[in-house]
Amino acid sequence: MKKIFGSSILVALIAGASFVFGLAACSNGSDGNAALLAAGGTTQTGEDQQQQQQAPAPYKDAGSVTIDGKEYKLVTFGTWPQTVKAEDVDLLESERKNVGVFTYVKGSDGEWYSRLKEDAHEEGYNYTDGSEVKQKSANSYKWFKVEPIKWRVLTTDYNGTGRKLLLSVKILEGRPYAESCYNVRTINGNTVYPNNYEYSSIRSFFNGAENSFLQTAFNAVEQEAIAITKVDNGILSTKSDGVSSGENKYICNDTYDKIFLLSERESTKKEYGFDYDGISSITRNLDATDYAKAGGVKCFAMHVGTTDYYGGCWMLRSPCWNVNNSVDTAQIYIRGCQPGGCGGLSANYSKDYGVVPALCLK
Repeated sequence: MKKIFGSSILVALIAGASFVFGLAACSNGSDGNAALLAAGGTTQTGEDQQQQQQAPAPYKDAGSVTIDGKEYKLVTFGTWPQTVKAEDVDLLESERKNVGVFTYVKGSDGEWYSRLKEDAHEEGYNYTDGSEVKQKSANSYKWFKVEPIKWRVLTTDYNGTGRKLLLSVKILEGRPYAESCYNVRTINGNTVYPNNYEYSSIRSFFNGAENSFLQTAFNAVEQEAIAITKVDNGILSTKSDGVSSGENKYICNDTYDKIFLLSERESTKKEYGFDYDGISSITRNLDATDYAKAGGVKCFAMHVGTTDYYGGCWMLRSPCWNVNNSVDTAQIYIRGCQPGGCGGLSANYSKDYGVVPALCLK
């Protein structure tokens, strides 16, 4: 196994940021509308829906790509810091704007840039321009160009809703799934483990009412185009496609979100072009942006059979099954994907496994 040099991803950690959606507003069942409204959702009348159907789509067609024999449609939708700033681009400090969690500064090339402190997973990582990604101890900062996010359309009929399911084609961020791996809480009389998705900090970051991914990556028109999705967090969502046996004491309630992570089952669905988690699936092989790599995402290459797989590690929303029947071990882990395969354990308090958002369009 060897490290890969090239792309990266990571989202700036927002010290002291308050994401109000995570605990009180998480909901399911009859409370779904309240949770959706807290996440920026709206309820629509028939007239509203008709007007929306007549409005131009806020996303743009980006062609298609064929991976391992399966063709996927691509779209660009929203923006996020991605590529490290070129040396010949000067920053115009007088031209700034605040967008969600970021303060953007305009460059001499007319593009916007965001700053992040470098925190490479380990030595030997390089940006796409060949320069080295510094570790946290270097106390070094870099600027990253804010660019359109490219998405892969996994299906045009997500869970029978007739909606397109989009998955980012790159790992966009290095951010922990939970704030602490040992934070076992009691909420509404129930034990909530660190790998509980409903009350996770990553879900709060995605859907918070302010200073969230939703508020930062998408303008008001784009946010309105994103559907509020019932996210399945039941027992079957934690198993590979086609597997129905076994137990998982760490599952949580279904949630209602605009932005979410894929589940173990979704990351192994054959209809999405994925293979079983124990089998190498190049369709799950995702690259990391420069921004993500600066944020600590683990990237490497591995050789499987006759194929080399390159890319980064990324997290799923599903908790691991009971590992060796040890609560102390299992409660701190979620499922994750890596080059050449899927299903490896990912410590939920680590930034090693990056963030790959998914969403449904109305």
